[in-house]
Amino acid sequence: MCALSYLLTGQHDDCVASYLEILKVDPVNLVANLNIGKIFINQGKHQQALPYLEQCLAETEHLTHVRLLMGICHEVTENFSKAI
Repeated sequence: MCALSYLLTGQHDDCVASYLEILKVDPVNLVANLNIGKIFINQGKHQQALPYLEQCLAETEHLTHVRLLMGICHEVTENFSKAI
């Protein structure tokens, strides 16, 4: 199954594994990085989500929803100075 199929069926661990395979070939893949970040946030793994969200911004600075997700991660991890 492809990563999107895993995502849509709630098989999040398999989805992350599929996206990580994509990132081995294309480390800056926006969709893979963003979806891994979102999955980790939904699983309560906010600290783990940050590197993937940061990679999204490194490629495209204008993604305001990614900045919002990063702010949430920083707030939850009590890194308040970065949450703003």
